[in-house]
Amino acid sequence: MEIHSGRIVPTVLERRARALGFAATILAGFAIVLNEFGHAVYTASADLGWHYALTQYLAEQGHLPTNADAFLAAMIGYPPLAHITGALVAHAFRIPVLEAMLLTTLACIYFGYVAVVAQIAVARSSTESFLALFFFVLFMTVFQRGHLAYGNEIVGNFFYAQLVGDLGLLLAFFGIARIKGLAAFTLIGLSVVDILAWVYTLSAVKLLAGLILVRGLRAYCSGSMAEHISNPSSTVRAASREISH
Repeated sequence: MEIHSGRIVPTVLERRARALGFAATILAGFAIVLNEFGHAVYTASADLGWHYALTQYLAEQGHLPTNADAFLAAMIGYPPLAHITGALVAHAFRIPVLEAMLLTTLACIYFGYVAVVAQIAVARSSTESFLALFFFVLFMTVFQRGHLAYGNEIVGNFFYAQLVGDLGLLLAFFGIARIKGLAAFTLIGLSVVDILAWVYTLSAVKLLAGLILVRGLRAYCSGSMAEHISNPSSTVRAASREISH
């Protein structure tokens, strides 16, 4: 780092290193998606028809379906933000709705893994980055064998809204977890959870659970480790107060 006029400015070498790190993150995300899903994305599920029908309706009509739209009975009241996104992509790029939905799902998978790799890349030390990357690859290998890794929502099935919602979950969690202040953490967290519920309800529930866990762990780590070990009940009370406030 260099200091100019009281400001800390990265050196040319540091800027190049950051640029290379950014490029490596983008390429890593692309490699993961291509390797894990390049030959496996297909669907034989009726869910595709339902999600397509709702998205096509939104693209054509410009409003949510009502009880009068009997052919969309299964989708009336369904969280619509993922489908609105697909309709907007179709209008923006002047492409068919189905193509827009497929592009949206592939973009979600890609940016989901880019977000994870980016978190690994910004670890506090190279050792932490290496360990995080090692366990990430290990978990990916295990989960993908059971078709449990992120992205499998559109392999065989077509859980469109869940895929979009879980991308929102990842991005929101990584961002909100960095907030230190309790008031801001709570206000922003609950607001994003509410918005995410309009994409996919389970994604919102998982985000809420993850944020509660983060806040509880932060409360646990803020006290003396010896105190936590000797008096576990106080730990539970401290975590409860931190989460409930």
